[in-house]
Amino acid sequence: MKYFEAEEDLQNLFDEVLNETSIPKWVTFRVLTSDKLKNVCEVKKQSDLAVVLSDVNIAVLINHVVFEQLDIVNQKMVLEEALTSIVVDPDNDKLSIEKADFQTYSGFLAKYGNTPILLLKEVVKSLFDKEAEKERQLKQEKMEKRKNKSIAYDSI
Repeated sequence: MKYFEAEEDLQNLFDEVLNETSIPKWVTFRVLTSDKLKNVCEVKKQSDLAVVLSDVNIAVLINHVVFEQLDIVNQKMVLEEALTSIVVDPDNDKLSIEKADFQTYSGFLAKYGNTPILLLKEVVKSLFDKEAEKERQLKQEKMEKRKNKSIAYDSI
């Protein structure tokens, strides 16, 4: 797949959206375009070697054919969504790319709207978290029982 440097107007739009985020200034980006991307925008964290060689932490890849057909509001939303996936651990200045935490079908979203679906997703997530906590507690209790049995046998 061939990539090209973003044109000046796209780079300026990206910089405008980037400046509205809390991403630290030490994180460096390179905006590239291609008409072969399957998504309108993707972000790729660069390897440590690539960062040393190019001084670029994150590559932003944009399908310019699709992107240019969007109005300016939607273009900004696409860029903001992509930048939302970038996570910086402030304790050690480590970068990572987070996968989307919300997924659904457009027909389902059209039927119920975003608020009920977001609430449903949160409820389901909290229930799974609760179940995972129960599992951790059960494992901890089993380990404690084994430990106590071991101590009891050792004292005989």
